[in-house]
Amino acid sequence: MRESRNYKEDLKMKMMFIDGRRSGYAPEQCGETLTVGQLREFLNMHVEWGNLTDETPIYLVNDNGYTYGEISSYDSLFVGQDWKDAEKLWFN
Repeated sequence: MRESRNYKEDLKMKMMFIDGRRSGYAPEQCGETLTVGQLREFLNMHVEWGNLTDETPIYLVNDNGYTYGEISSYDSLFVGQDWKDAEKLWFN
């Protein structure tokens, strides 16, 4: 994971924003979502085109830019058939 050199320097570089969408109270209420393969393909394509680099920070955007969030190695990622039974994945 990239270490921040300087907050002001980070603001000068391109950033990627994922616009979060609240679609339901359960996954089955949500529409179609990206797969891991589709996300990887999208990111690789934009790295090849020069729009992104491996150092491009990713932020979550909520409420039309009213609030933002980060994704860090301290966040919990889970995989499973259901949220209640999902297993935690670790970055490290």
